[in-house]
Amino acid sequence: MELLLPNFGGGRGVYVVGWDHVERVCRPTVHDRRLDACLRRLPAVTPDAIRAAARDVAAEGLAGREARHAAIQGLAQERAAERLLRFRLLLRLTGDASDPAVFAEPDPSLEPGLLSALDRYAERLGCAPAMLQAALDAVATGFAPVGLPRQPVPARWPDLLGRLMRLQQEVAAWGRWQRDGRAELAATIADLAALTIAFATEALRQARAALADVEALLRLWTVHPDRVQDVAARVAWLLDGWEPICLIWEETSSAELRAAAVTEIATLVPVLPEEACAWAGLPIAPPPVLLRSRVVPGNVDWRTDRAVFPLLQRNEHLRARSLWRLHE
Repeated sequence: MELLLPNFGGGRGVYVVGWDHVERVCRPTVHDRRLDACLRRLPAVTPDAIRAAARDVAAEGLAGREARHAAIQGLAQERAAERLLRFRLLLRLTGDASDPAVFAEPDPSLEPGLLSALDRYAERLGCAPAMLQAALDAVATGFAPVGLPRQPVPARWPDLLGRLMRLQQEVAAWGRWQRDGRAELAATIADLAALTIAFATEALRQARAALADVEALLRLWTVHPDRVQDVAARVAWLLDGWEPICLIWEETSSAELRAAAVTEIATLVPVLPEEACAWAGLPIAPPPVLLRSRVVPGNVDWRTDRAVFPLLQRNEHLRARSLWRLHE
């Protein structure tokens, strides 16, 4: 595993440091070492797989009590979303007259009849009922973050996309009032966010269009499961890295904190994957993010102008919020 570290002098560029040599730069915590061990065991490196590994490590209590609680609650929330999507897809697939949108959670009284209908449906398709149920479970797991319209609780990616839209608007508006170098940074962040929003919106539309035809999606999964997973994962790849940025911005309110947040966010803005053009048919031409060197006092983070130890506490809080989002 390799780490990308911002230029230590505050200038342009990053350092690529192998995990085996990271101790020359900083001292990894027990949490860091445990996370590294989990990541090395992943069969495939994807945003969802990394998020699940980070959640599992946090659930062990190595990222603080708040993060442990959030990881446990977040896992329960994700499993509930998967069960609800599976139930709604089952209603669609079996032709049940019930409106899926009226259910905030699966109705146990309907489950036996739906499963019997699913078995009969499998016979018509010429596949084993167990295979069709496995396909339904896999689709529900992969597409739960995409979700369906009119859900009682917004799915993860539509929710994050909405938060990114708010960030883009607020950062752009904030930057127009600045008269220093942060105005340029704010404009660049807003432009990159707008570009990401365009791609992610199209990817989300494509994923939900695939969910609209449950039968075709399940047929495809039985032959090419990787293609089904790819459709669901595109939104995750496009939004990867933006959640911590949204959290940083959402936790700031005063003018001083927002100025520091813009400087920090400028070092964290992710690059769109090269495949994004093929996914959405849109050109990628993001402007560069330019940071200039400056001098900061000891025990102060150069990106944020904040004291290091309160910054650690803030990061633990943001980590917890990323694992479980409470919807009022």
